[in-house]
Amino acid sequence: MSCCNIYITGAGSTGKTTLVRALEEYFANNEAGIQSPTKAKIPGTTKPTIITEVARSVMLTFPIDTASIRSNPSISLKLQKLILHAQQEAELSALTGTNIPASAGIQVGHPWFISDRSYIDPVIYTSLYISQNHAGLTEPEIPGATQELLNDEAYVSMERRLRENGLLVILKPNPAFLRDDGVRLMPTDAEEWNLFHRAACEFMDQRGVECVVVEREVESIEDRVEFVVAEWRKRSSLVPSKRGGGGISPS
Repeated sequence: MSCCNIYITGAGSTGKTTLVRALEEYFANNEAGIQSPTKAKIPGTTKPTIITEVARSVMLTFPIDTASIRSNPSISLKLQKLILHAQQEAELSALTGTNIPASAGIQVGHPWFISDRSYIDPVIYTSLYISQNHAGLTEPEIPGATQELLNDEAYVSMERRLRENGLLVILKPNPAFLRDDGVRLMPTDAEEWNLFHRAACEFMDQRGVECVVVEREVESIEDRVEFVVAEWRKRSSLVPSKRGGGGISPS
């Protein structure tokens, strides 16, 4: 079986990182020969590489505060471009096995990954805070900013990768998970919080790219993992295995 990549995305504070860590543990246990919650082992599964949230590391080095994401479209667009390219670099690194320490125990003969967020995130934030005046911008929005990202070679490559060999999971906002970590852009109210979710779903529909939604009623981490693994199994069974080195082309 060829393993499809998993992307976990959604608005801020929807439990993405918690779910990614739980999936990492799930596949690590399976790799060690422990049966899954469904009591069935997954044949041919290698450990995934985990792509941590690239936006967080970019924002820690890029000179911008969260308030400027709303108030300064030109600076914010630069940030979203950096995040888009950082995501592409992280995916290529995961698929080729470069910059992964041997101590990580990752098998790169048949590489695949689980990503905390995805390439659509900077596009959605651009559409909400830069291309349109959804958030009370103090400077004029930048017409065509979203299309500029869609035309970017990194975006084109990552969308193709998802279409060919990926599962995009969108977590629906749930008040139980809302907290401010001091780094991410936080919603000003429930409407803004839900705005990202609606925009992401509409965007994927417009692009004709399939995705799945974890509804807010699915709260327990066990249920979330079970849901994602079930969807992952479906898609992995549809991905043709490749001979002579395995994996997919990272292009």
